[in-house]
Amino acid sequence: MSKKMSKWMLGTCGILLAGAMAVNVYALEEKDVVGTWYLNGISMGEASFHPEAMEMNGILDLKDGGNAVMDFGEDNTNSGDWKIENDKLFITQDGESVEAEFSDGTISLDTGDMRMIFGQEKEEYTPYEPGKPVAEPEMKDFEGEWDGTLMDAFGMQLPMVLAEMEFHVSISDGKADAVIVESGQETTLSLAAELNGDTLTLKPSADEEEPPMGLLVDMSIMDFQLLDDGKMCYISNSDASESAEAENTDDSDIQDGTTDSGVRIYFDKLQVTE
Repeated sequence: MSKKMSKWMLGTCGILLAGAMAVNVYALEEKDVVGTWYLNGISMGEASFHPEAMEMNGILDLKDGGNAVMDFGEDNTNSGDWKIENDKLFITQDGESVEAEFSDGTISLDTGDMRMIFGQEKEEYTPYEPGKPVAEPEMKDFEGEWDGTLMDAFGMQLPMVLAEMEFHVSISDGKADAVIVESGQETTLSLAAELNGDTLTLKPSADEEEPPMGLLVDMSIMDFQLLDDGKMCYISNSDASESAEAENTDDSDIQDGTTDSGVRIYFDKLQVTE
């Protein structure tokens, strides 16, 4: 490489580096953060969800003069202070200071167990609306790897991480393997699969031991339906019984995919790469 070309490349790299540094440097000012901020998101591990999914609301009020108020309702209000130091936002309550991340018009606070994300506009919560059951599914339609992601329990929807629960199902050739974790207790099951109408029933084979009693899932017999939005739904026995009684009505739980009692768990199909 010629000396002329080397100098040109070094000069170009210098300009690009200086430009990148200029983009990344941001002078945080009081006008950026003063005001009312609404809790719009919560992250726990890999799961992210709206706070109202766990019936939670929150407001962070950063006032002129450095006073900070965090209000979660029901007399759960904490006062403290805030300050900007070296282009970083710090919030102090009860003598404990936490660095808050200001980025893209949001303020994020890491509490250790969860990360709370605040915005200047309140985002409305829209619960998941289940699809309709597939009318005439075939056994092959259920086959594959399924991971439980959302629980509908007694009228409230919760990400599985909040329920301290995992539910994985693998279906193939008229058989299924299930791994269920409830409150840290893991159960692995080998099950026979039988399709009855639009419902797939999984239950232990005759030579299998009686499974343990589950807290939320009846492991002795499990019913699933495919939904037209691509998800699979586990239906608790109590929910299925109520739905059977309402079979001839327009507001059947099975028909609209929702329930005010019992337990439903919604599964996403995992994409298996070769």
